Amino acid sequence: DAVLPLDKQGFQPRGAWRVKATVANRQLSEIAALLPEHLRAKIPAGDVAIRADLAGSPVHPSGTIDVTAHAAALKEVPGAQTIELHATLASSGNTLNVATKGSVALEGQPALALIDGRISMPFVWNGKALDRAGLRAGLMVDAAIDIPERSLASLSTIRAKLADFDGTIGGRIVAKGPLKTPILDAKLAWRGYKTAAGTLGETTLAATGTATKPSIAITHGALTINAEIDRSNPERIAIKARTRAAKTPLLPLLPAMIG
Repeated sequence: DAVLPLDKQGFQPRGAWRVKATVANRQLSEIAALLPEHLRAKIPAGDVAIRADLAGSPVHPSGTIDVTAHAAALKEVPGAQTIELHATLASSGNTLNVATKGSVALEGQPALALIDGRISMPFVWNGKALDRAGLRAGLMVDAAIDIPERSLASLSTIRAKLADFDGTIGGRIVAKGPLKTPILDAKLAWRGYKTAAGTLGETTLAATGTATKPSIAITHGALTINAEIDRSNPERIAIKARTRAAKTPLLPLLPAMIG
């Protein structure tokens, strides 16, 4: 169901449109066939359903897009993963904002990750042509990925050895700035595991900075490790690390499965 901005001169991107479309459970292989050959192998097996409800105009679009995919995106994980995304489009001047909420789940399990964020981009039309180069160059992201706390053993479908680990894992990853080089702020924690001393342990990892120059801090009981990593030179990786440890018995630092 679509009302498109067409007249005798053809497509008019500043004219009003209304598009309602539903694509139900199409195989991803059908979509892959439409892509350049070098990209086809990157599309996993699975299916996708899409529902779109767009209004406004091509120049100033508004509306929603819902995507549900079941795909074997993680090759070493049995079964398919379920990815659900809900996007809301809103235009402001020559900028298009896309607010996105979604989730990623392993087969038969609750959500592994929850996504909540916004992508904004320049949305400038020169006549009837969208400035695609400007759009790509100006992509900005402000998003958070929450990893709900769950037992570490529940991830044994990803790595079988995790079945032997107790405790829970959870955290949050935030990305802000240019989509190609966002500033990251990530915190993950492994909590509630038994130590060799019979106590409950906690290990946290915090990472800030960019993908090429991250700062990492690991806290494991009384032990702290800080590292500054520089990957800006493709020929080498520079790492500056320092470790601090308060006076403490060794056993509380050892997980019970090791100690």
